[in-house]
Amino acid sequence: TTSPDSVHLTGSGVQAAFSGSPNPLTFGNVSVGASASDTITVANTGTATLVIDSVRIVSGEYLVTPSGSRTIGAGSNAKFAVVFSPTSIGTQNGGVVFFDNAPSSPHSVSVSGTGVSSTLSVNFSLSGGWDMVSLPVRNPTPGNAPLQIFPTGIASGYVWGWNGSSYAQVYSLANMQGYWNKFPATPNPHPESATGTRDILDTLAIGTGGWRMIGTLSDPIPISAVTSVPPGLLNGAIWWGWNGSSYQQTTTLSLGHGYWVKVGTTTSGILIFTNASPLAPSKPEAGGKEVSELLNSVTITDSRGVSQTLYFGADAKNEIAVEKYAMPPLPPVGAFDARFETVEGGSLAQTHAVRMKEELEFPVKIQSDAYPLTVSWKINKGTSSYELTDGLGSRVFRPREMSNTGSMQIMNSGLNKFTIRLV
Repeated sequence: TTSPDSVHLTGSGVQAAFSGSPNPLTFGNVSVGASASDTITVANTGTATLVIDSVRIVSGEYLVTPSGSRTIGAGSNAKFAVVFSPTSIGTQNGGVVFFDNAPSSPHSVSVSGTGVSSTLSVNFSLSGGWDMVSLPVRNPTPGNAPLQIFPTGIASGYVWGWNGSSYAQVYSLANMQGYWNKFPATPNPHPESATGTRDILDTLAIGTGGWRMIGTLSDPIPISAVTSVPPGLLNGAIWWGWNGSSYQQTTTLSLGHGYWVKVGTTTSGILIFTNASPLAPSKPEAGGKEVSELLNSVTITDSRGVSQTLYFGADAKNEIAVEKYAMPPLPPVGAFDARFETVEGGSLAQTHAVRMKEELEFPVKIQSDAYPLTVSWKINKGTSSYELTDGLGSRVFRPREMSNTGSMQIMNSGLNKFTIRLV
């Protein structure tokens, strides 16, 4: 036996190798508001499995799928879809970055495309009489003047905007701002159209908190598609639209219309609107019940049949957040409105404790030019006792007991307020 003994070992090293094509990926011209898609093929030209941990995109104009981890065997390939959705005119450069186990990782594939102008016509409907409106397109043709966008508007070349404390005449419309405009009574609704560039992503700078009259994009969007910088400026915010005769809460923002929202902040910020989110269904009141199921109601109807229903009563289980029913500023004179009068300006609902040791009054303020008014009520069984008074010591009408269902008329056009009293 001889020593030492030897054993000859042989082997070949293996490793993954990354190859992405085409590089660069070029989309060419794509209309603003439209999208184009293409693919990147990633080939593993190595001898070991290529493990891609994640894929990231550089530039918000592009989207890549899949973006999670995946493996590609030696000698195999996989495709990744890239979507280009320009939001502005001009060349948009970006990159798709792959984080993997091949040498020289991360690997990048350049992408580029050019957003070009896209002129379109949009159609929408507005109400006869007063309605809340907004500019439904960017760069409108022939211009931003109110009569160029809303040629059937009655006002002489202006609309009414909100300056933070009162209405003011506005002679040039701006995107994302809301306005009041008045139209002929018929047809109702009446068709409108506008020509310009589709507005699919926009922002609105806001100052301190309070009510803001706001416009929207060229497509219907849910209120969940509106975010803010810094975050949280719209937490719990209720959006109000105009249904042709009175205010109503809404969860969808429609093109050409204006809306009220109360921004709860003491600092400045930016609201961001995008049409990327799917439309969301309306949400029920907290606890799974609508406010109409929990409280009594009183409905004020003018001689034209325009009405508003208000809600009041005891909130035994503390189920109702009354602050969510704070109403926007009054509409212009001539438009109907009815609300509980509050220090903050008005509310759709008022509540009280189950047992009260003293009388409590809820004043109701009315704005209408079409008398007589009909006041009707529905009082739920087992609730407190109420009466309706003129708030003037019975100078206009004597107190009326409110029980079960009932109604009365207010003939005096000088009376624009009454009171619901807990007795």
